Amino acid sequence: MWVYQILDVVGTLLETLGIYVLVKAYCPNIKNKFVNLIPTAVFFATTYIWTWFIEDVTFKLPVVLILTFLAYKIVTKQAAVNIIAGIMTQQVYLIAANALTETISSGILSEMTVVVDGRQFLKPQVYLLYFLLQIAFMLFFYYFMK
Repeated sequence: MWVYQILDVVGTLLETLGIYVLVKAYCPNIKNKFVNLIPTAVFFATTYIWTWFIEDVTFKLPVVLILTFLAYKIVTKQAAVNIIAGIMTQQVYLIAANALTETISSGILSEMTVVVDGRQFLKPQVYLLYFLLQIAFMLFFYYFMK
């Protein structure tokens, strides 16, 4: 179980890095790097808490994104459209990375998931592919925005 928790935390950290990098690309006027860490910490904490402590995931994504947006808006005073563009770009590449991971994994593996202690997790190979694709898409969008 602990292996999958670590993999999930690594995935959440990569998503958090994506938020940081892409909002920074859309909001280059953020000079104080510490201030930019506050919204990303909100993103990470909300995602982690909702993943491991709240079973109903119905409103997870909208709540995480709205809280992250509000945190950016409060601490950076950047234009709302720039913050939203950065957050939405991150969501687009996560969806693309997820879809590509599922497509590739379903062709290679007979089963993509495993059940541990009554919870279903992706196999480590699937996590690794997803992480690599996240990094590739994040770098692509970051350099595209520059």
